[in-house]
Amino acid sequence: MYWHYSDNAELWDEEEELELVVNVTRTLSAIDTQTKCEYKCSNNFKQFNDTCVPKNYVVASCGTARRNYYSTDDFPIGSLCSIGNPFPSNPALGENINDSTSWICVGDVNASCSAKRVDYGAPIYDACVLKELNVGRDEEGGFFVEPLCDCETEIDLSLIDYNNSSNLQINPSKITCYTYPQKTGIGFNPPLTKDTLIQVTGSIKNHVECTNCELVTYYNYVLEKENSFVPDNSFVSLLLVIGVISFVLTRRKRI
Repeated sequence: MYWHYSDNAELWDEEEELELVVNVTRTLSAIDTQTKCEYKCSNNFKQFNDTCVPKNYVVASCGTARRNYYSTDDFPIGSLCSIGNPFPSNPALGENINDSTSWICVGDVNASCSAKRVDYGAPIYDACVLKELNVGRDEEGGFFVEPLCDCETEIDLSLIDYNNSSNLQINPSKITCYTYPQKTGIGFNPPLTKDTLIQVTGSIKNHVECTNCELVTYYNYVLEKENSFVPDNSFVSLLLVIGVISFVLTRRKRI
């Protein structure tokens, strides 16, 4: 294996690595996909892109004020930053068409944000792309959704039991999609009582202009089961072998 991660990650399944006979590149993953040399972030760390960072690591993100404004709109509408602190703390936006302003949301990783004046009828939000829709189970067995967008926006979730085409009631049904991977736990109401193939649909609905507004993925949800007792028949097998050998030796003596 190529060792290029820090000590902040650990193997999903150490037993899988015992069978390795060739070099395999280590990968960092939020879920266990049964791939060789697959790692997860250790306790007190979280995944950010391809690294593990402390859980209190602040990845700043623009707030709802990052948008287009008509000439009569007040600025800002909503917060300048959803995560982090704005700098400058009080940016100004002119009242003329094409006037613009910008600010930075400060964190361990900063985010650059901007706003501008546009003509009436122009889209309030710039085009946004839903790039990824990952799903999985955490260490406690909870179900999560991990979307990735090229702008911070809200996405609607729809989960369907693919086996019988029935809608699954979930909470929350709307989550925030960030420009970096961020897990959101999803609860089922009522809880699932059987193994289910789940169809997960995520869609951007609050952007007039968007490309790849919807993604669909699937997850085979398997209920946790207690290990059933399997009787050990090795002793019985041993007695049968001894019996067969004794029978053969007895026949030889008679011959």
